[in-house]
Amino acid sequence: MTEINKIDGFQYTTAIDKLRRLKKRIRVVPGGTSAGKTFGILPILTDHAINNPFTEISIVSSTIPHIRKGALKDFLKMMRVTGRFVPSRYNKTLLTYTFENGSFMEFFSADQEDKVRGPRRNILYVNECNRISFETYYQLAIRTDGDIWVDFNPTIKFWVHKELNEDIEPDAEWLTLTYKDNEALSPSIVRDIEKAKGKAYIDPDLPDNEIDKSQNIKSEYWANWWNVYGLGRVGALEGGVFSDKLQMTDKIPDYATFISYGMDYSNSGENNSAADPHSIHELWFADGSLYIRKIYEGNCNITNQELIDGSYQILVDDYFSDIYSILYYKCPELNKKHEFGIGGCMADSANGANTNKLRSLGLNVIGYRDFIRDNKLENYVKVNVIKSLRSFDKIYILEGGESTYTQFEELKWSTDSEGSILTDKIDWTSTHHAIDSVLYGSLAFSWS
Repeated sequence: MTEINKIDGFQYTTAIDKLRRLKKRIRVVPGGTSAGKTFGILPILTDHAINNPFTEISIVSSTIPHIRKGALKDFLKMMRVTGRFVPSRYNKTLLTYTFENGSFMEFFSADQEDKVRGPRRNILYVNECNRISFETYYQLAIRTDGDIWVDFNPTIKFWVHKELNEDIEPDAEWLTLTYKDNEALSPSIVRDIEKAKGKAYIDPDLPDNEIDKSQNIKSEYWANWWNVYGLGRVGALEGGVFSDKLQMTDKIPDYATFISYGMDYSNSGENNSAADPHSIHELWFADGSLYIRKIYEGNCNITNQELIDGSYQILVDDYFSDIYSILYYKCPELNKKHEFGIGGCMADSANGANTNKLRSLGLNVIGYRDFIRDNKLENYVKVNVIKSLRSFDKIYILEGGESTYTQFEELKWSTDSEGSILTDKIDWTSTHHAIDSVLYGSLAFSWS
């Protein structure tokens, strides 16, 4: 048995020992929370880079913020505590680290098309591969001549369970890790994780073949949480409003029909960086499913004063500093109508002045309350619109909309004091401005 020890602040864990034993080219690593997946794979890649000159390693995740807060942060921490970090070898702009022997690691996101379909590499590591599409993975994989690592929390089944199944893909090898494989965890974190087991079962000490029997389940939600995040097992986490509907994709079908744009205004006026951001999404319909493209998420003014003065000029590099310009230049479907929807942009009605300003400048924008009134529709009840969205067979979110995917993924039904799910009430404590914009846009869809 491998001895678990600490060297210079870095702990060699059971997770690392198990990961080092993997031999096949494609190494699939599902695992629960705090299982040490990322902090186990990174030192293995680092050792390989140091011992094999001129090795090129790509570490990829859904977005740059996700990379910075996850894999990159862990890599830099590991390099520092082991005394290997040389500041001059780290390029903060390009997010690359070059070793003395010419090997290097590059960190980039799946929404950087030039890198996904760019140069080849020796080793690939896709962190949280459930947040990217299979097509993106495949483009990265065919440009990799050596080992491929992918990891994820198994909240639901997705493309990896089909495309990289060991029964289908002979080059794939799977390893499930849990928090018990990570001796670096503090006792307090371990206790917090294991509290879920007590919330889930009447008798949490029953053996594995009996513990999940219906008569022993105290809370379906916590039983699913424990299986997914405690044991690293595949599940559709109970309580997730859209868990069974979500999927990332890299394109909208050519035959899809445009529905509408949806827009949620920032909650604190114009150009307030501390406020919830403006959010604009484009909605399409095809084959019974909803396709969502994120157009914009951020804080900026509603209009540019130069526009009002008549001296407005298009800003360079496809960057626009106001909502008017984003709608005008980046929303080409704005004035279209079709059989399934009214087109245009369905906006938040909380700030009618914003909508009136945009309409006065010729944009086809309408507050959702005005749309409901003009079309004699039922009053807007948020939970009912959520249920309407669930009527779509699937909800596909285009790459580049990973933050939107996260909001949909994290939205939960409310629960009562016993942990039972209440399917007529939403828990709105998670971030949801992107969801709101999609809800407004979906009102334009005709179910007739």
